[in-house]
Order: sequence, then C-alpha cells, then structure tokens
Amino acid sequence: MNSRERITAILNLDEPDRIGFYDWFWAETIERWKKEGMPSNYAAEPYVWTHWGYGAFLDFPGLGPEIRGVGCDISPRFPTTTIDLTARSKIVRDEWGVKQESFIESSGFPHVVEPAIQTLEDFKERIEPCYYPDDASRVYNPNYPFKGDMESIIKRMQKKYFITVNLIGAWEYVRHILGPRIDFVLIKLMKDPVFMSYTVNFLGDIIARSAKAFIDLGVDGLFYYEDLGYKNGPFFAPEIFRKLLQPIHKQITAPFRKRGLPTILHCCGGVKLLVQDLIDSGWTALNPLEVKAGMDVIDLKERFGDKLAFIGNIDVRTLALTPQKIEEEVRRKIAVAAQGGGYIIGSDHSVPYNVSYENYTFFLNLVRKYGNYPLR
Repeated sequence: MNSRERITAILNLDEPDRIGFYDWFWAETIERWKKEGMPSNYAAEPYVWTHWGYGAFLDFPGLGPEIRGVGCDISPRFPTTTIDLTARSKIVRDEWGVKQESFIESSGFPHVVEPAIQTLEDFKERIEPCYYPDDASRVYNPNYPFKGDMESIIKRMQKKYFITVNLIGAWEYVRHILGPRIDFVLIKLMKDPVFMSYTVNFLGDIIARSAKAFIDLGVDGLFYYEDLGYKNGPFFAPEIFRKLLQPIHKQITAPFRKRGLPTILHCCGGVKLLVQDLIDSGWTALNPLEVKAGMDVIDLKERFGDKLAFIGNIDVRTLALTPQKIEEEVRRKIAVAAQGGGYIIGSDHSVPYNVSYENYTFFLNLVRKYGNYPLR
C-alpha cells in the first residue's frame, strides 16, 4: 500500500498493511536533531506557522508522516504589519487583526497584546466586511479563477500522501480574535451569548463553504482544528457544545460524509465527555488525544472504536524517558488501538525540544517492528 491507500483504509476502520504514522515537530526540536545527526533531507519543507507555533513535518524513510494538508485562508486578510522589532521579539498586527508579540527562535504561542475585536459591533465593522460576497479570491466563490492550479497540486501530492483540506474552526477563530485568555472568552460566552452565537455562525458558514469547495477540487478528507478542552476537561458542558457548535460542525462535515470522505478533528485537551457528541457531529477521527489531559486511546478504542479512528496518543513525556518506558508505551497502545485498523500512531500533540533524536528514532523503529499486520 502507498500512504494514501493506507490512511484511507485506516480512517475507514479497515486493516491496512501496517499502522499509519503522523506527527509534528517543534522548530527547536528539529534544530536539536540536526546537531544530533539527523539527515538534513528529512526536513522536507521549511518551518511553517500553525496556530500553536512554528514547526514542520519530517519525512522518515518508510513511514511519512502520511497525511498532508492543503491550506485555505479564511482569515480576514489584514496586511501583516510589524509594529516593533528587537533582537529578542517582534510585535505585529497579524492577518486576523490581532496585535501579538512573538519571540525570535521560539515555536511557542505568541503573546496577544491587543485583540482584534471586543464587541459584536466591532465584529460587524472590522471582520464581517472582509467576506463580501463577490470576492473572487475566496476559493468558495464560483468565480475563483485558479481552481485548476489547486487541483493539480492536490493530484501531485496524492501520489505520496493522503491529502486533506486543513481549516481552523469557528470557535478557534473567535478565541483568537477575542484575545489570549480562555477565561475571558468563556465569560464572554456566558454573559453575551448573542455575540458568540452570531460570530461562530457567521464564520461557520464561511468555513463550511470553503471546505465544500475543496471536495470538488479532489481532497481525500478534512482536517479541522478546534480546541474544545484543557487539562481537566472540556471548556464547557456538552449541552453548550450541542447548542453552540454542533450545528456548525454538522454543516461542515455533512458534504464529506455524503461523499464517504473522512473528517479528522484536531481537538486538544480532555474532551472525553464530548466524544459521543463529536461522533454525532460527523467526525470520523480524533487527534491528538493528549495523555496529560486524560485522553487514553485504549479506553476510547474499546468504547468508540467501531465508529471513530484515532491519531496520536503517544505520551511525549514518555518519549523523553528510557527506551524501556518508550517500548512499554508503544507496545501497549498498538496492541489495542490498532486492532482491526483505525489507528494512526504519533505523539499526543507535537514533539518538543526535550525529546532526543536517539529516543525518537528508537520510537520509529518500534513502530516498524510492532506496527505491521497481522499484529504481533
């Protein structure tokens, strides 16, 4: 099997030739590994920025990562403006309208200095006009002129990878433009539900239209970034999720499910209480399954493995320990999570600087050793 065939089988809960592989690496981690002997050609592309920091995918021989995404810019597209620059940090007004400080040579999440909006009036005045209906530069517009280029890129990448369209979620979007503190956002949700309902529904519609456009361009599935929890559980009760976000999630996932295409939700934090609701929302795979937030792929597989595929859950804290501890973690989870298919192995978020190249190479060799079907 090639990567595209393998990931397709896994996400359809079928047994492939071996378990899949997917991971993400901090920029500092890659620089450390280069000094420790990692071949430079493993870093197949320059560092890219995601909503959690700078990092990159690495191409390991015979493994991957096997899922790659094509981007879709749903930001308001404000011109990124550098306001202040020092040897240590820079302050910019980003494409979302948020003023934030990032630190040079750090992949950590930037510090928000000033949010883009604070009220519904701000949203309607500053953000909403950026999505005027006749904007032909938006991929969901029927008059978008470069669909052929996107189709060619997707087809070329599919020769080597399983290709998703990667989109930030409506809740994640609103969290970013409101500012850094989740407690402030949750207070806003409770005190001003009209604001939250209006903004996430407006943005959810933009995201749904963008996602649907990429189905017609030929992607293999959806990779959707929407953090719904923290270390101790979800940000809000399941009832609030069902009322506020589930209709949006259903709108986004429905066209993919109609075509039989998988839908992957990247959802950090402890979201065990929401898993059935996420399945009911149309999600067919869950990532990254953070161990430190109480997510356990063995428990999830036993409860939901007939409906949901799983990506991740190898504890990055364990990857920094001894080979014996790493092997125990990998063998234990493969033995259950990979039964019958439905499991793509990787870290429980992203690989930090304290994991050595030697340890990660040992982990990869364990995947090669124990990840083939029939399972040992």
